[in-house]
Amino acid sequence: MAPKQDEKSRIRKYAKQQRQVLPLNTLSEEILARLQTSPAFQTATWIYGYLPLPGEIDLTPLITTPSTSHRWALPRLGRPDLGELDELHFHTYQHGDPLEKHRFGMPEPSPKAPYPPRPDLILLPGLAYDPQGYRLGYGKGYYDRFLGTFTSQNRPLCVGLIPEALILPSLPIDPWDRPVDVLVSEARILWFKNTPP
Repeated sequence: MAPKQDEKSRIRKYAKQQRQVLPLNTLSEEILARLQTSPAFQTATWIYGYLPLPGEIDLTPLITTPSTSHRWALPRLGRPDLGELDELHFHTYQHGDPLEKHRFGMPEPSPKAPYPPRPDLILLPGLAYDPQGYRLGYGKGYYDRFLGTFTSQNRPLCVGLIPEALILPSLPIDPWDRPVDVLVSEARILWFKNTPP
């Protein structure tokens, strides 16, 4: 394994260990409360979110709360064994729509759910982030490839959600890694793209 990949593996292990001792339920509530104060969230119509794997910031309270202003879409991973591309796709979701369990364990929308319009906002989980907005995921590259389908001029605003303890001083960066535009922790909101709208 290359040195950079060794370092990413080491940080992934560290982040997973930290998640086990952090009060994630409380942190999720605080991070969501801070997110909701952001004009970027308040003015968004279509939001691409996620349902959490264990240890991730839990968006469920936002996704399941009826709203006249926000519409949600959730990710689904393709299944090569079913002839689907092994990529991240988003489908519309309303509370109560059927969900399926993916082979990695996360709930995801039915492949029959409609594709949504282009998002105003994309909310991303992560194992760790750095102060420049770079994200460390599980190493499969799904979100990096998905974000790579947008040009820098037409990419929706991307927001990372992470406990402050997992904003690390630096992360090893590969050419395909895509930073977020905004980082939200329980303590602060960091903007990297121009200025807050």
